[in-house]
Amino acid sequence: MYNQSVIAADYKWFLKTSNLDSPSCKKVLRQVFELLSKHYFSSENFIIPQEYEIATETGRIAFNEMGLKGEAICLALLWYPFFKNKDFSSDCKQILPVEVIDWLHEAEKIENIDTLKLINQPDNYLKLSLNLLSDIRILLVRIAEFLAILRKVHHDSVEVQSVAQISYHIYAAVLHQLGLYSLNREMLDNAFSVLHPDDYYGILSKLEKSTVKRAEYIEQFCSPLKTALSNAGLKFELKWRTKSIHSIWRKMKVQNVNFEQVFDLFAVRIILQVEKQKEKEACWLAYSLVTSIYEPNPARLRDWITIPKSSGYESLHTTVLGPDHHWVEVQIRSARMDMIAEKGLAAHWKYKGIRTDKSYEEWLNSLREILESPEKNLIDALSGINKPVRTEDVFVFTPKSELKKLKKGATVLDFAFELHTEIGSRCTGARVNNKLVPLKYILQNGDRIEILTSRNQKPTKDWLNFVITSKAKTKIKRWLTEEQHKFAERGREILKRKLKNWKLEYNEMIVSSLIEHYKLPHSLDLYSGIADGSIDMLEIKALLSGESREEETRQSVVKEEKFRQQPLKTDILIVDPALKNVSYQFGKCCHPIPGDRIFGFITIDKGITIHHEDCPNARFLLTNYPYRRIEACWASDIKDNYFEVSIMIKGEDEIGMANRLTNIVSNTFSVNITSINIESRQNEFSGLFKLQVKHTEQLNQLIERLRRVKGVKSVARIDQ
Repeated sequence: MYNQSVIAADYKWFLKTSNLDSPSCKKVLRQVFELLSKHYFSSENFIIPQEYEIATETGRIAFNEMGLKGEAICLALLWYPFFKNKDFSSDCKQILPVEVIDWLHEAEKIENIDTLKLINQPDNYLKLSLNLLSDIRILLVRIAEFLAILRKVHHDSVEVQSVAQISYHIYAAVLHQLGLYSLNREMLDNAFSVLHPDDYYGILSKLEKSTVKRAEYIEQFCSPLKTALSNAGLKFELKWRTKSIHSIWRKMKVQNVNFEQVFDLFAVRIILQVEKQKEKEACWLAYSLVTSIYEPNPARLRDWITIPKSSGYESLHTTVLGPDHHWVEVQIRSARMDMIAEKGLAAHWKYKGIRTDKSYEEWLNSLREILESPEKNLIDALSGINKPVRTEDVFVFTPKSELKKLKKGATVLDFAFELHTEIGSRCTGARVNNKLVPLKYILQNGDRIEILTSRNQKPTKDWLNFVITSKAKTKIKRWLTEEQHKFAERGREILKRKLKNWKLEYNEMIVSSLIEHYKLPHSLDLYSGIADGSIDMLEIKALLSGESREEETRQSVVKEEKFRQQPLKTDILIVDPALKNVSYQFGKCCHPIPGDRIFGFITIDKGITIHHEDCPNARFLLTNYPYRRIEACWASDIKDNYFEVSIMIKGEDEIGMANRLTNIVSNTFSVNITSINIESRQNEFSGLFKLQVKHTEQLNQLIERLRRVKGVKSVARIDQ
């Protein structure tokens, strides 16, 4: 039957030409064709399905035009139907050996890349592919598949439009980088015909109309050159070509000219067989012979022999006016220069200034030599290099499939800061490939990362221990420094206020004496110590008022002894059970009371200070010294203990307002007032009330009642 004859012929061709030496490879090839037969050759009235055509065309490109053999041919035959046909892929997993399935899983890494997002990053795409894959042949098979689609699928289909975009912007560049120049040229032209059909077929029509005349013209142009070069005793090879349709179109766009005005529509290359020490002399001699026959365009002379390009490219380029006033580009170089150029050292991606990693560059050069060798036995020749080198970068994706390149070893937190400083500062973790991971997770090539944030999250010093990018480190250090300055500013304000109460002037002399006394490196450390309570203001007062050290010590001892003798502390507060016989005090920066969420903070020389969770200093303390935090909570049974708290009341300045407020506080709620400070300005007052309350419930009820007083605009608890 027709269908059986088709599959038999294809199977025999691949079996015969693909050099499948091992029995296992031959067995896999047979299994592949049996699968293809099952899915595409079941009808009597057989019409070759498109999937089968693309599969076999991919295999032929991989073998005939890329030089791939063995397992790579089997992968080429499987790729397209495996990812397009679920039933086919299911059968593959059941029938084919594990080694082949592993190759297909590798191929899936390339399939899962949203390549359309990377159409402007061909170099990064290639690096990402090399980092993801264990074998370069997988990428080559992928490119062969795309070329097969461009050859076999009608150009109006949605699929081929997408394939053309990716081929044009990425895979053509990859082929050029790998030295597969003829495939690069075909892929560009095929993709161009899909993306810009009017331009493509317009140029094609003009070229077809002039095919015979063009061949005759080149022969007419080269004939006197051959005679002149031979008479001068030069050994040479003369090559010529017409530029590709895509190349002609680019020239038209860049130079803003029409088809007939493209200078180098024809290109002739003169390759001289000459010793290295005589190369320049021979090239300039050939140049003089060419320009003696044809008039040159001085503006089009390019001398890369006297001063070679940074890539090592050497050649003389000139454009001359040939017969019938047609412009022809002539390139003159030695065989050595031509070999360097053809090996890719002067390839477009290189001499346009794109830099690559040294190891990556060396690997590409080695691969080019293999791909351009006559035998093209990649299975043997790639034994040393077919596992691509890993670059010093890691390539990952955002949820929107945008590619990001970071330094190898980068973490989720590095990635967050790469996106935005605000995202990094609030990062709490990430969802990588739909799995939750912590900040320290080290990114892997191909990871898809969704950063998780919280408004309550802030950077800590610990973050500096696991981020590696300079951007992340710089942003974290800057944030910590800014927070330290803010925290220190609070301490400076406390010091200034206390000095004012003590009738002392705040000045640099006082600050310097305190820094020297406490042996601190900087004023920031002094202010931070005041803010977190590790430096006692009463000690500063004693120092500045001139009290003797003995008296200061005596007062400190009396105070500490009095503190230890207070039985209520053990009744009202439960500190970390692991700690015994420790002294503690309530933070003067926040004055916590029963009902507040609290924590203990170990100071340098004052034991444990109790702060409430919303203390203005808490964030700085926990950010910079998280290891000094201990758990603390209020006892369940608190009886007749009172705690100092401050509230600020603001409102309209009316006669009798103070009496109404104090009456509610003292009589209605039986709360003791320890001090009142009321200021009046422009018919409004603000009053600072220091009270003694039992717990937050009593305080909240009092605040709610005061807010209902006529003329009162706001009542709030404050840290004082």
